[in-house]
Amino acid sequence: MRFSSGLELANVLLTSEPLHQSWDAIQNDKQKVNPNAQPTLHINTTQQANLTIITFLTSPMSLRGQEGLILSSTFKERNLPDFDFCSTKATQVSPSMKLQSTSLPLISRSNSLVIITGYSMGGCVATLFTLWLLESLNLSKAKRPLCITFSSPLIGDEHFRKCVSQFSAWTSCFLHVASIQDPVPKLFLSPNPTALEPPFGTFLLCSDSGCACFEDPDLILELVAANSQGDQTQYPNVGIQFFDYGQLLERLKLKAFCKDVFELAESDRVPLKASIITQLAAIFGVPHHRHCNRNNSIV
Repeated sequence: MRFSSGLELANVLLTSEPLHQSWDAIQNDKQKVNPNAQPTLHINTTQQANLTIITFLTSPMSLRGQEGLILSSTFKERNLPDFDFCSTKATQVSPSMKLQSTSLPLISRSNSLVIITGYSMGGCVATLFTLWLLESLNLSKAKRPLCITFSSPLIGDEHFRKCVSQFSAWTSCFLHVASIQDPVPKLFLSPNPTALEPPFGTFLLCSDSGCACFEDPDLILELVAANSQGDQTQYPNVGIQFFDYGQLLERLKLKAFCKDVFELAESDRVPLKASIITQLAAIFGVPHHRHCNRNNSIV
């Protein structure tokens, strides 16, 4: 019998220390960011016992829709070698950023867990930086870094997707946390479904009612894109919003400890179907039958 383990994995993650340690690092660094400053990337490294956390944050900014997007091909045109890994023809990265040159020896020699985390646009940078690390590290000797993002917009284009697809094992290093009430993860979604590139990694999709994990790119894309047009209308300056994942995760963690999870729908006799429907009910907080029409598509 085949089941989807999205609910079980979500509960495991909710009670895991790295998830909450990552958010605590973001919350601490957020206090140092000047909300009135020009858009700036803030980077901080926190050392704990057997743990290194590298945090990426950006100053609050106003960014709507796909304004300001940069294609991966632009990096090559403008001779920016630090992002050569976005090219499908890339064979070697030549690091020059101070963070890159100092972090690589530290991580390659470390026996502790390394977490790369970021919030909102900082999550995009954290994802790119983690990809650079994975491409640069000797993974036979160094531990793989773990990238945990919060409220990160979906990123990537065709070239980016082709690059990542060549290293499918890397996807296990990425955990993206997003709430269905948070408009920022939907920021760069195109209104044209054929133009959307599938995301990668594990997504922990949350709401006040519950949460579930998903790894199927097409399903993730459809869930994140739900009601995206309404969000962009309601939040025209979506880039300046701050969604407090700390309180949400603590509430869901308490539910996980209390085993306050949805029961499988008894009316569905196909285990995989019943499990998926239950996951949708968990994150959307409505009776399971409202999520599926007669063709079993998401509504």
